[in-house]
Amino acid sequence: MGWTVGRLSGFSLTRSGEQNITVTVSGDMSETYDELKDGTVEFEIRKARKHRSIEANRYCWMLVDQIAAKTRIRKSEVYRNAIREIGGVSRDLMMKAEAVPLFRTEWEAAGLGNQVELVDVDPETGYASLRVYFGSSTYDTRQMGALLDSLIQDAEALGIPTISAAEEEKMLRRWGRKMEVRKNERRDDSGAGHPENGGGVSEDERGQLPEDQPEQSTPVCPGDEGREMAVERREHCF
Repeated sequence: MGWTVGRLSGFSLTRSGEQNITVTVSGDMSETYDELKDGTVEFEIRKARKHRSIEANRYCWMLVDQIAAKTRIRKSEVYRNAIREIGGVSRDLMMKAEAVPLFRTEWEAAGLGNQVELVDVDPETGYASLRVYFGSSTYDTRQMGALLDSLIQDAEALGIPTISAAEEEKMLRRWGRKMEVRKNERRDDSGAGHPENGGGVSEDERGQLPEDQPEQSTPVCPGDEGREMAVERREHCF
């Protein structure tokens, strides 16, 4: 019916004990309200996440589809290969070699772009070195731009028409402005300097990992039984 972002702006209790929650939204929900106001509705309220623009996401998958058609490589592999080619979207970690299969299954089940690469296994310690990749659903503007650049280069090499560099920059700029608004809204909700908002640190200053990295489920280092390592053993991670 309708979807938008906004903020909780009021809460009150009626004499009968019912709770009234006031929501201020940024989009036009008038038609949705008129359609649903007389009936019982169900809804979900959750903390807003930073998302890529629909335009950038759509163009990414359009390129993936065209490259797959030209090369006869599965679309999922075209996408996953492109992720492995760009920087700043992976982390290195170590864990017991016997725990790798389960970790790989669970990590890669979380998203098509999530991948686990086995780098090395130390036969003396029994530990495996892994490189784990995050899918594009977690990417910030810089990372999404790198993914598009990689796909555009592959497409051009195959003779597939692509947008100009200026058009790509404009598209990512539009995305960045929208995300800056949402980031400021989250900062206003939680208070300036709150850790969840990066403490006022800019996106560029926060390094190569996605800005919303708390939502990226930092990889766990399983122990001998496939559970989390004890605190004193966490120096093996990353």
